[in-house]
Amino acid sequence: MLYPHTLRSLFSILSLIFVTSISQQAAAQAGAVFTVAGGGTSTADGLPALSTEIASSSGLGMDAAGNFYYAERYRNIIRRINGGSGLVYTVGGTIGSGISGGDGGPATAAQFGTSLEGIHVTPSGDIYIADSNTIRKIDAATGIINAVAGGGTSAADGIPATSASINAKALYVDAMGDIYIGTQNKIRRINQVTGIITTIAGNGTSADIGDGGLAISAGIAGRPICVTMDNAGNIYFVSSSANKIRKIDRASGIINTVAGGGTSSADGTPATNAQFINITSCAADGDGNLFIADYNNRIIRRVDVTTGFIYTIAGTSSGGSTSDGAPALSASIMPYIILLNPDNGTIYLSNASTTIRKFTYAPIAPHLGAYTSANLSVNIHKQCSGPLLTVRTHTYTPGATVITHFGDGTSHTDTIDASWSGIGGYTHINYAYATPGTYTIRHILYNAGSPVDSITYNYVHTFCSEISIKYYTESDYNCIKDGTEAYLMRPITTRIDSNGVPVDTITATCGFNYIAFGTPGDVYSFTILEASYFLAPSCPVSGVVFDTLVAGIGTASSHIMALSCTSTSFIDLEAKAYVPVTGPNDQWGHLYISNNSCVPANASVTLHFSPKYEYTLGARPAPVSSTATSLTWNISDISSTNAAPFDIYYVVWHNLAVPYPVDGDTVNEQVLVTPTTLPADVNMYNNMVIRVDTVRTSCDPNAIEVSPVCFDNDTTLHFTVHFENIGSAPAINIYVMDTLSALLDPSTFKVEISTHPMFITKQVVNNKTII
Repeated sequence: MLYPHTLRSLFSILSLIFVTSISQQAAAQAGAVFTVAGGGTSTADGLPALSTEIASSSGLGMDAAGNFYYAERYRNIIRRINGGSGLVYTVGGTIGSGISGGDGGPATAAQFGTSLEGIHVTPSGDIYIADSNTIRKIDAATGIINAVAGGGTSAADGIPATSASINAKALYVDAMGDIYIGTQNKIRRINQVTGIITTIAGNGTSADIGDGGLAISAGIAGRPICVTMDNAGNIYFVSSSANKIRKIDRASGIINTVAGGGTSSADGTPATNAQFINITSCAADGDGNLFIADYNNRIIRRVDVTTGFIYTIAGTSSGGSTSDGAPALSASIMPYIILLNPDNGTIYLSNASTTIRKFTYAPIAPHLGAYTSANLSVNIHKQCSGPLLTVRTHTYTPGATVITHFGDGTSHTDTIDASWSGIGGYTHINYAYATPGTYTIRHILYNAGSPVDSITYNYVHTFCSEISIKYYTESDYNCIKDGTEAYLMRPITTRIDSNGVPVDTITATCGFNYIAFGTPGDVYSFTILEASYFLAPSCPVSGVVFDTLVAGIGTASSHIMALSCTSTSFIDLEAKAYVPVTGPNDQWGHLYISNNSCVPANASVTLHFSPKYEYTLGARPAPVSSTATSLTWNISDISSTNAAPFDIYYVVWHNLAVPYPVDGDTVNEQVLVTPTTLPADVNMYNNMVIRVDTVRTSCDPNAIEVSPVCFDNDTTLHFTVHFENIGSAPAINIYVMDTLSALLDPSTFKVEISTHPMFITKQVVNNKTII
């Protein structure tokens, strides 16, 4: 009997590979704990973070590009873990200095004192450091270090911060660039524009008193050991008594205790009843939820801003597992310093000695990923030319407009459109700045010609350039890509260096676009590290191309690199399979047969399918032979490296001689490709695919498949993305968008195969890696 069926025209299939650390989520939405740095024996630069030896990490930070920073108090240095490569580099200080010095010069030649304590890293990568009796800043653009506060003898307000006497352990820098420090029974603020220092909390009395009154009149015990802020500008801090967290309300200036000072260790109770043994670090997310490192209790706790209740989210006061992959609530931790990455829900913790670890906790409200007022909110997407701003109104009023002042003397008026969701309104603003710098952007909302609300914030515009790298197979050795030479559709691994320092590694087919940050004159190099066994770089022979960043924001450049065949003595056939539908009525899928060598090959492909199905026509191309449970194809001249894999489509239908498969049944398939003529296949390990598929009663032909189904820490996951164009016109410039688990390591992303030319772009926006 013939079964009705529809042949589906496959538009594209992408197989993406990640190496990831995944575990079941523990209670209270906390994930597993993993070590991200330390535990090694080397102090050299350019090594993986897990090979590095750490001596007492006393401060943590992260920039918007995903680079991670930590201070080593005993070595008097600050180091950066590159967000792309995972390699460690020293960015400030010299080992064993012990005395502050070197202001006005390169930070890597400077010296830090023995009291190298807290650090704060801004989104742009500027590093602020509490170093003995000074606050110092490493400028991200220049690498130069300078003191911005302290070193003086005066305790007065209204003076330059560099003339003040301070003794700070904790500091925080807000979105406007103002610096908040805890020092000598006070919280003080340094205005980033004027450089003037003023006291905003504390009357000099060394006691935690004055709750319910103005912060400026309250007492603060000793030197605050933690200072943080939420999106509304409310300030949270822990005094040297280390047993409570107090809040300074931005609107009223009133101070109150919001956690600690009680006698209870129970979860799910008011935070003001809680007892802490020794708070060593704290953090607030955008909404004001508090995260507290209770060091001596060996736990991290969270205060819910809505209920005011407190919960333990990581650690256990006794025992616990020290192994990576242990659920956060079962892990043995010593949380001396904690850091939030609110964009992906990651919490980093330093144990004050040898390692830095992380786990995920959701939800965490983002820190200034969006600016919000009573009627407006703004989301920012950073581009090389300038920001792409999405301005939203909480309600929609026809005719409403927003005037934006960009901080460079220009402004623009945009009409607010109704949101597609029917809730509120929006407008998109794409602006290009002529030069890098910090710009104050102000949006003013007008209804019926009258201003009703506004938002003001600072935007740091960083110089960057988009560099395009493309690969093709060179056949005539003239180093000019012509119409007969196709883009290479095999994985190529390329290392990216900035001024000779490795910053990233990308594996892609055809090529990629790279967002290069720096300053004009910086030299980026792109080095082919790994290609097919049969291919070697030929144009240039070195496999390295260079690009110097030039003035002109967003300047794009393109480099086409050629590879040529190195051997004609062997072939390398490879089989892959994608089976999106395994149902009770039918199973269908695609077999992809590749030849990784430079020599066209003849091959036989055999599919063995489950006896629960039978073949009744419907394959493309038609098989040359079939049995009750197999199909065989003979393929001539399988194209070599520059071509897409050969695509075989098949469909098999329920075998009426056996019961229908039911939801949850498993069926097996095997695909085998073998050469039918010489030369020989040098790698038989990739000639066979064995699949175990689960019967599902409902399947989507446009789907994402992840394998294996069961996995553990450091498992390689294969993502297969399948989608179709069922329209009558060709589809071009296709984007694949998905949000993956924060437990996946984006630096391990590799493209294995694509059926159509495909170029990838990798960038980091708001601490999120986007590929």
